Amino acid sequence: MKDNHKLYNKYLLLAVVFFAVSGAALIGVSYLPFEPLKAKMDSYALYGKADQFTPEIFRRIAFNLRIIAILLFITGGLLYSGRRRVSRYVSDVVDSTVSLRRELSLRFREAAAREDKKHIAAFLTIVAAAAAVRIYFLSVQPMTPDEAATFYAYASKPLFIGLTNYSAPNNHLFHTFLVHISYTLFGNHPWAVRLPALIAGILVVPASYLVMRVLYNKHAALLAAGILASLRVLIGYSTTARGYTLICLIFLLILALATYVRQSKNHAAWLLFAVLSAIGFYTIPVMLYPFGSVVIWLLLSIVSEKTDIERRWLLKNLSIYVIITSVLTLILYAPVLAVSGIDSIISNRWVTPRSWSYFASEFPASLVSLWKQWNLHIPYAVSIVLAAGFIVSTAFHRRLSAYRIPIAAATVLWCLIAVTVQRVVPYNRVWLFLLPVYIGTASAGVVFLMNRIKLKKNGCHVAVFPPAVVILSVWLIWNVLTPNHQLGKVVDNETIAVFLKDYLEPGDRVLDFAGNEDPDPSMIYYFKLYDIPITYLIAEPNSSRRILVIINEKTDTLKESLDKRGIKLTNNTAPRLIRRYKVVSLYEIDMPDERAPAPSGGP
Repeated sequence: MKDNHKLYNKYLLLAVVFFAVSGAALIGVSYLPFEPLKAKMDSYALYGKADQFTPEIFRRIAFNLRIIAILLFITGGLLYSGRRRVSRYVSDVVDSTVSLRRELSLRFREAAAREDKKHIAAFLTIVAAAAAVRIYFLSVQPMTPDEAATFYAYASKPLFIGLTNYSAPNNHLFHTFLVHISYTLFGNHPWAVRLPALIAGILVVPASYLVMRVLYNKHAALLAAGILASLRVLIGYSTTARGYTLICLIFLLILALATYVRQSKNHAAWLLFAVLSAIGFYTIPVMLYPFGSVVIWLLLSIVSEKTDIERRWLLKNLSIYVIITSVLTLILYAPVLAVSGIDSIISNRWVTPRSWSYFASEFPASLVSLWKQWNLHIPYAVSIVLAAGFIVSTAFHRRLSAYRIPIAAATVLWCLIAVTVQRVVPYNRVWLFLLPVYIGTASAGVVFLMNRIKLKKNGCHVAVFPPAVVILSVWLIWNVLTPNHQLGKVVDNETIAVFLKDYLEPGDRVLDFAGNEDPDPSMIYYFKLYDIPITYLIAEPNSSRRILVIINEKTDTLKESLDKRGIKLTNNTAPRLIRRYKVVSLYEIDMPDERAPAPSGGP
């Protein structure tokens, strides 16, 4: 034991040295001259000029770096002064980690040994089907503007830019870090950019099974996994380079840990709960909703189920590790706070409180939109059965679960309080983490009803249940595939980019009226993917020799779109149709050369 404490003290001294060196390095960076840094930042800018990096901004960043350096020195000093206490805690965590690993390993082996082989085979088939359908859509799904903008603005840049520039909440920081690693290892391919979201999206299925098995029973867990494997919305976010599947996975993991720590004094489990939660916040600040839901559920469970002595100990531990989560989150966001400032996180236009009238009118409508999204491509009868199962499960929760507090009730309670206090109407994707809760709760209710009406003598324990769930899952996956082999709207940007690669000539300009902005971020991505200079997308149209126009003629007219850009057509600039694609058309317009000499007059 003494040898271990000596080893931990050595590591603590290394940590103290690390904080001291890091603080000194930040102070050194804060005194670097502006011009060389500006030239470096310009070299990484998309259009070759980092206009937002000004002397004033650099002075603010330099001041913030010095403040953070001082905090690092203080942290190192506190670690050194409290090294004995910290060493004891580290020793407890290490011992607890060994104990946790052994306990979970034993539980897994015992559960696997007792489990029916048909159930295991059905579970593995469902996970494999979930992986297969997501991998299929990985390359079929065209790159969307949001994920393209995330990639070229953040993930493709060096980490000192990607993890400090919070110019928009589109930068899901931990996801950006993972995409950068994937892109560095495998190159610029859509599947590589989407790999972190894909892996998290696949893992959501077994993680949901684990949580619902703990909260309810193995039959509800299997049914929930089968449905979640096939839902269009989950498949879509699993094949889109955003951080929402990571949030969903982390939520399920901390919920699973919450069921464990509520009856355990294992410091490793509590610390893992805090670390995963901090990583969730580092991914997207909307982790506030899933984290708060789990904390509320844990709090209510402790208060309603434990004795006075247990309650005091658990509430103390919960408070401590919520604080640790907050501190870890602050540490992870320190680079963002230094460079982009706190306002970029808490005061951007997406989180600014709206008026009460706007909130009261738009929030209910957003819930209707969410319900439609969750049930997209699900047969109406299945949607009704799931809704009924959710109601039954909520009403008869005490008969379905060993836990007194329903997780669905805790999540609804916390999320309603949070959005009301914030007065914001979150996008549907923010609530993706609630989908496993809804499906899991509904599945528990459906299984309960099946047992109550006694379809067989032993209800859902009959041998037909696992293969029936597999058949249901495969059928629902087929419903996703048959309407359209696109998860989103059909776009032709990649096909157009491939054609333009050999068609464009110096002096050309590509105008994209089919997207929400010009240039469309996804078109920029495909231009970069196929090594086409993006100057074709940003040059001044009126000074170009030839304009290639991309337009959706079902929604816009060519003349009106050109008029809005101040481009007037004449008899000599009549547009010529080059190609028609699935959704858009490509036109070519020769612009008059104003620099050419006027024709001579006279006889």
